[in-house]
Amino acid sequence: MTTTSKPMKATIVVNRHIVASNKKATKTTGKIVDEPALSVRTSKGVVYAKKIGIDGTATLIQDAANARCSGATIWLDTTFQDLTLDGQKACLSMLPKEKHKALAVVDVAQRLLDVSGSVVAKCDGGKRVLDGSKYRIEQSPQGLKIEAKDRGEILNLSNDKLTSNLTTQDVRHFIFVAKKISRELKQIQSVSNTKIQQMQR
Repeated sequence: MTTTSKPMKATIVVNRHIVASNKKATKTTGKIVDEPALSVRTSKGVVYAKKIGIDGTATLIQDAANARCSGATIWLDTTFQDLTLDGQKACLSMLPKEKHKALAVVDVAQRLLDVSGSVVAKCDGGKRVLDGSKYRIEQSPQGLKIEAKDRGEILNLSNDKLTSNLTTQDVRHFIFVAKKISRELKQIQSVSNTKIQQMQR
């Protein structure tokens, strides 16, 4: 889990549509249905929870003239350093935009392990390891993790659970790597096609 490097802002509302849906489903099934109805909206996306802990300032607002885009007329504006969702300290990978970036980095890391082959990657008990100058990538049957040499673990995907401390610089690095891999694969494909054409003549 990570602490955000600078305070973030969020708007928290009770999603009445989910509350109504929970009540309807409870009545229909005869069992309590309690899907998370507390909406936490940040610049990085929206997440839902049942219990929210805030390490920061918060202001509860009622303002029908300036209702939120969800239609809420009562909401909580907060600026936080740490946020706890359902008893778990929030990390950026919980937010949709950051999760998308983290999954894209996982994909690049897996491709990098694939193309590096046995020359750089070392097989050890079902693990594949690529030890670079800035990053170390390790993939096992349980998942994949990436460490930055100067900061320690920055991404961990284990048993479908994703945690990420990726910085903008990390994401840019892996985007660059992805483009480089793509160029090299195109060159290899071009050479292969040329050889095939020469053999067919």
